[in-house]
Amino acid sequence: MPPEESTDLALKWRGALLRLGLAWTGLIIAFWPEWRAMADQWWNSASYTHILVVPAILVWLVAMRAAPLLRLEPRCWWRWRWR
Repeated sequence: MPPEESTDLALKWRGALLRLGLAWTGLIIAFWPEWRAMADQWWNSASYTHILVVPAILVWLVAMRAAPLLRLEPRCWWRWRWR
């Protein structure tokens, strides 16, 4: 991949990840009491503590497929095209 294509792809990923982070931040702020209750349930209930392993599993799965994932170009869903 030529350097200018990788720079363009990096900028597209930066923008997409920024929008995703802003959306998640907004959702967490808007529903903070629910997030707090879920976290309390996950942390303190033996029935749900396995959820604490899920982020580690997600990191592991992404790391296994890092090379193909880095070549993907982020795009908006066809109904929500932002420019």
